[in-house]
Amino acid sequence: MKIEKRLHVPARLLGIAACSGAALLALAGSRAWAERVHPRAGTSSAAFLKIGVGARPVGMGEAFTAVSDDAHSIYWNPAGLAGLGRGVASFTHHESFQGLKQDFLGYAQPIKRSASGAAWGLGFISLTMPSDMERRSGLNEGGTLNPVLSGSEGSFGAYDLALSASYARRFGTAHAAGATLKFIRQVIDKEAGQTFAADFGAQVSGPIDNLRFGAVLQNLGPGVKIVSRYDLPLSFRAGAAYKAQPLRSLMALDVAIPRDDYPWISFGAETKLGPIALRAGYRYRAYGNPLGVLSGFRSGLGISFENLQLDYAFAPFGELGQAHRASVSWRFSRGRTLSRGEAGPSKAGNISAAAPPAPAAAPTPQAVAGTPAAGPVPEPAPGSVLEPAFLALRTTAAPKVISGQRSDYLVKAMSPDEWPLRWISFRTALASPETISVAAAAAPPLKPLPQGRRLRWSCRLRLSVQPNAIRSVEVGIRPEASKPALLGLFEDQWKALEPAEAAAADGSLLFRSDRVPEALALAEAGGPETSPR
Repeated sequence: MKIEKRLHVPARLLGIAACSGAALLALAGSRAWAERVHPRAGTSSAAFLKIGVGARPVGMGEAFTAVSDDAHSIYWNPAGLAGLGRGVASFTHHESFQGLKQDFLGYAQPIKRSASGAAWGLGFISLTMPSDMERRSGLNEGGTLNPVLSGSEGSFGAYDLALSASYARRFGTAHAAGATLKFIRQVIDKEAGQTFAADFGAQVSGPIDNLRFGAVLQNLGPGVKIVSRYDLPLSFRAGAAYKAQPLRSLMALDVAIPRDDYPWISFGAETKLGPIALRAGYRYRAYGNPLGVLSGFRSGLGISFENLQLDYAFAPFGELGQAHRASVSWRFSRGRTLSRGEAGPSKAGNISAAAPPAPAAAPTPQAVAGTPAAGPVPEPAPGSVLEPAFLALRTTAAPKVISGQRSDYLVKAMSPDEWPLRWISFRTALASPETISVAAAAAPPLKPLPQGRRLRWSCRLRLSVQPNAIRSVEVGIRPEASKPALLGLFEDQWKALEPAEAAAADGSLLFRSDRVPEALALAEAGGPETSPR
């Protein structure tokens, strides 16, 4: 079936054409629209805001309200930004039927040193339509007794865009809320209109492990006026998501209640096979899908390369054709730190001539096979003159059930083989432990060691998570003939970590603490007090 592109567009209908958007315009000409039509169908402006963005969300059947955990949260649920551990940028191109094209560009970034896990994001959405639609105003048409169609008066096109700014934060470890402010503009031929709107979202961790709920109110605001004013496509969405950790699978369910349509229910799943993710889902509208049963199916796949992720989604639209989405996302590593031989500004903004030379750098990430780069770590403290080269450690997270009401994650960071430090682990109740990163640098101690301790090796630590969210810290040291003491720097004071009576499962010497130190020092008795070199 082919949609006729010769449109009779009197001036009074310019607003309606722009308001209905691509999807509703196509559906109006489809025989499949024989299903029950909502009384307010086609009465909303900025209908392009109802077209989902991102290949991953669409591939999961658009059930993403509770899943929302990346830059696409700007569109789906701003509360999901609070789970970010590092900056992420995403771009999606959507090639739809009849030449319709949609693009999304988003960037989200956690706010450094925020105790509430706050984050912000910026987004851009555009929908463009071919500029080959014929303009026929109807001004020169004849009457009913002498019907004469007016001639073609050229062609015209249309486009829509939305600029978004989002903010989100956590309230405790189980609740998050966020909001998005949007500027919306629509243009059709020579007519244009704009307005502002807002989204408000929330996410809550469930009463059982790995279960999360989400809700969002979208497109709250005055409508767009093009000749006449039409309401925005106000919608309320609620959903749940469950992660089956051992199977590396994710299942999600959404219910959407739009102002101008019957309720939709969506469900989807994602399973990971190494770096590859397979996705599938289905969307169903009460009283039947307008384009037929098959039009509700969604599918997709993704592949990850360390910080890079590529995603694709396929969506059929019955007789109208198919839609394809491709997304590329990049998760940024920690900010650049000063390497060996570089100097940074002091508090006064000058380079200190009295600064000592940088110590020998730790092994680089390239020297450690299979050690991927992790997420962001806090920037150097203001006033730092020289910084050692920090190495992003290979970090893993595994769920550890504490009770039926809550679960902890055991996070473990592995050190290079050349270091006396084998690993450091801790527990956290953060909802997105996979975003936690740990970095370390082999460097002289920041403070002199206590009298009678001789330094053997020391390192500095940086984590992308607040100290108050961490507990039950364990440190594994390579076994030696003589058992050294392990000191931790806590608030500018060296304190000895408690040694365990038995070795760890891998044979490491085990030390425990109730919090993560700023630095570690492996020392032995004897010798004078050790000062920083």
